[in-house]
Amino acid sequence: MVKAMSNIHIPGVLDDLLTKHYGWLSPTGDVFPCKMYDHISVLKDIFTDQEISNEIIAAEEEIKELVNEQFEYMEANPDDHPEWHRVNMGEETIRMNTYIKVSQYAYANGWARIGIVPKKYIEFEGSREFKNSIFKHGSEVAEMLNLSYKFNLT
Repeated sequence: MVKAMSNIHIPGVLDDLLTKHYGWLSPTGDVFPCKMYDHISVLKDIFTDQEISNEIIAAEEEIKELVNEQFEYMEANPDDHPEWHRVNMGEETIRMNTYIKVSQYAYANGWARIGIVPKKYIEFEGSREFKNSIFKHGSEVAEMLNLSYKFNLT
């Protein structure tokens, strides 16, 4: 039986990673590029665990609700100072709490977070429990990008 190649051999995947600088490395060596602060959204459609998908969707809805409440308040109270800092702090809290939960789930299932320092190195962050897979696939990605690499495994 022949193992299917990971998506890193598909034209454009690694270019997208170089452009966005961030992403995820799956346990099978697939790369899922994302923009800074968008690590969670990219996983929403990948993870099959409904609890995790629901967690991401609920966070997105909660953020939308915060923003909508502020707009409604501003319309009802046009003379008041807008409280956007309250919305920003709430959004950051929601995103951070969701990121922690989802990334812990990802790490516990063999995924590694990717970060690139352009023209210098690529870093992979994941669980020490999956170090062989992360080393194998991460070093392959780094080699294809002609970057040195670092691993941060906990």
